[in-house]
Order: sequence, then C-alpha cells, then structure tokens
Amino acid sequence: GWCYLAPDEDQWVYFYSLNLTTGVTFRNKTQYTFYEKSVLRKMPGKPLIYSTCRGLSPSGLQIIDIANGRAKDSIPKWHEETGFNIWLTHDGTKIIAGDKEVHKTPAYTTESFIQDLPETGKFEIPRSFLQCIDYNSQLSCFFVVGTDSWYMAENSETIFQVNEISYVPEKMIKATPYPGVINNVAYPDMDISFVFSNTDGTKLLAVKNVQTDMYLNVWALEIFELPLQ
Repeated sequence: GWCYLAPDEDQWVYFYSLNLTTGVTFRNKTQYTFYEKSVLRKMPGKPLIYSTCRGLSPSGLQIIDIANGRAKDSIPKWHEETGFNIWLTHDGTKIIAGDKEVHKTPAYTTESFIQDLPETGKFEIPRSFLQCIDYNSQLSCFFVVGTDSWYMAENSETIFQVNEISYVPEKMIKATPYPGVINNVAYPDMDISFVFSNTDGTKLLAVKNVQTDMYLNVWALEIFELPLQ
C-alpha cells in the first residue's frame, strides 16, 4: 500500500508518496506546489487525491494522480477560493468547499493552471464556513456543522440536517452545554469539531470541546438519536 503526505510546515513544499511495503519515500519533482498543512481527500473508487491549501488565498484546488502508486509529477491547480477546506460527495461528483460553495468535480488534466471552477450550489447555513460534514445515505441528507472561523470551530454548537439536493437546512439540534462551571463560566456552550452518523441512520455522534474563546481542552462525545425531530 501507499501513504501520501503534505508537509506540516513551510510555505511552498513538495508532495510525498510513501511505499508502506518498502518504506521508501518519493518526493515529487514539482516544486512550489503544496502549502503547509494542505488538506488531502481521496476520491471514492478512483486513484485520485483532491487537495486544497490552508492559509493561502485563494486556497485553490489540486488533483494528484496516484494510479501507479507513486504520485505523478503533473499536478493541476484551479485558481479558486475554497474556504481552506474541501469534501467530496459520496459519489464523487461534487466538491463541497469550506466557504459553503458546491462545485462539479473536475477531472484530472495535465494542464498546470486553470481559472474556472463553476459553482453548482451553496449550503444555506447561518455560518461563514463549514467545519465538518457527514452524509447519510439512509436518510438522504447531510449533517453539517458551521463555523465563523476558517481554521477552527467557533460558534459551532449546532448541527444542521441539510437537504442533499437544495442544500437548505431542514432540521437542527444543538450540542448540550458543559454540565457545570469551568473557569468561572457556568454551562458554557460546546463547539463541535467532528460529526458522524451510522450507516443505519439511527445515531449521530458529535465530538465537541468547550467554546473556543475559553482556550481549554475539555473534550466530550455526544450521541443523538436519529432521525432528528
């Protein structure tokens, strides 16, 4: 098998492919391609990785071909703002960007720089960015948490159940506040960083921490019953 790596620091760096059998690491020849802490998303059922840069504007979209195990050196880039994060839909036909926009998933190309990435929709939730997304095929919906910060969960206490076609919220539920007093604050809200639903569509799990402005690590897991009422 293979593992693919984008470096944790420095502004313009190389992309790496690690052969897990031999332990040999290969560095792409293409320099100035990746920014530190780039997000990597594997395309379901295809040997492609979609990536966006964090901390760069526009954050862009890149595609890495891994059909031969070791990544190809030719990595195309779309000059498009993504809100510093991306998710691929379950069927791989669309890209959901951190700025809430939805785009048709582009195919791999050997062109090095492309301007156009048309928008096909937008998640209509009352936050500036998307923090996390989970799709449930049993309920045919997305579970979405928004944030007012591009790099962390902020004002992220609410989970929205979003229509998979219109991207409009249909139901919502709020995480339970911290059960007591901490740092002289009574029952502070808890921001959700990750959300997951089970395949049967009966449970929704939220990984949460006390509100961001408290700067504490007080994590918890909350489980909700589905479908939401």
